[in-house]
Amino acid sequence: MEELRREIAQMKQAERNRCQLRRTRVKIETESAASRARRELEERRRAERHAERVEKRRAQMARAVRRETARAESDDEVRQNIEADLVPIFDRVRSRIRARPGVSRTESFVHWVEENPAEVWAMREDLAERRLRALLREEARAARQLAKAGGRARRRAQVAAGAEEEPPPF
Repeated sequence: MEELRREIAQMKQAERNRCQLRRTRVKIETESAASRARRELEERRRAERHAERVEKRRAQMARAVRRETARAESDDEVRQNIEADLVPIFDRVRSRIRARPGVSRTESFVHWVEENPAEVWAMREDLAERRLRALLREEARAARQLAKAGGRARRRAQVAAGAEEEPPPF
């Protein structure tokens, strides 16, 4: 009987050990799955934070490039970079000409001129008409001044000729 009790106790102990071992394995496997899930979640979050930082930095750099490009080229610099006959046209449309990343204001204006030839010609025609009117006004003003100066010279000549002939009576 004693031997049978020992044998039963050994079998119970063996079962307890097997049960404990199985419980430990399940615990380890469960912890591994949970820790694996936590690790994957943390890696995903880390990757998302990294992507957000990269995107934020890219946006900052893009804004800086736009600011630098816009700051780098003033209206006067654009006027110096383009042909003289395009300067009056640039003066009319300069508020519409913007620098873009990788494209200066000069390049933007030249591109605009190439895309809008009809508008450029209309502006040139208008500018030529205005210049012609200004020149005609200037010529008329000069003619009036010349006529005025010519009339004064004739009167002076008449006065000088009259003074030589006889002095006016007092």
